[in-house]
Order: sequence, then structure tokens, then C-alpha cells
Amino acid sequence: RKGGGGGVRVACFNNLYKVTLKTFAAWMRILQVEREAVLWLLRMPDAATPRLQAEMSAAGVDPDRLILTHLFPRDVHLKVKSAATIFLDTLAYNAHSSAADSLAAGVPVVTCAGAAMPS
Repeated sequence: RKGGGGGVRVACFNNLYKVTLKTFAAWMRILQVEREAVLWLLRMPDAATPRLQAEMSAAGVDPDRLILTHLFPRDVHLKVKSAATIFLDTLAYNAHSSAADSLAAGVPVVTCAGAAMPS
């Protein structure tokens, strides 16, 4: 599974409120190394887009490497998610159903155990 331009599609289908600055910084380090990779996130909320793009620019990553999509219709969501290369989980509050859906779509999930109940 390759992303646009032959790169990897690094995805996280969690709600954006679960993405901390520390998590986003880790993702930017991945994109700095994997020059063809794109970051695929859900567009929730739309107002977050300029902040995400600014954080990418500040990390030296082209904001055009950000793919934002809305929730997928229930009847096709697993097929759409299967286009991801890898699902990167958030740490402070883990994925739950987003991770289960990604695994069901055949996408490997990378996560970490945390100290709090939801992680």
C-alpha cells in the first residue's frame, strides 16, 4: 500500500482532540525521515486545518503532505481505510474502535501502552 507519489500513507483516524503536540511532533519526525510519506487524518473539526498546517511547516514538513478527509460512509469505511499503509495511534487517549476498524481493514496499528485507563 503506497501513498501519493509512491510514499507511505501514515494514518490516524482518531478524533483530533486525541492528538497532543508530543504525538504530532513524533509524526513529524517520521515524515522528516520518510520524505515520500503523507499524513492522513480525519477533518474533525475543520477549524483545526490551519493549525495542523502551521505545525507541519514549523517542523519543516510541507503542509501539502497532509491529507484530510471527513468521516467515511459506514458501507465503505473499511475499504477506504485499507488504503492506509499504517495506523499510528495517539498516546494520551488511544484509538479503540478506530484501531479495531484499521486492523479489520488489514492496516497494521502502532500504539503504546499508557498509564491512564483510556491508553
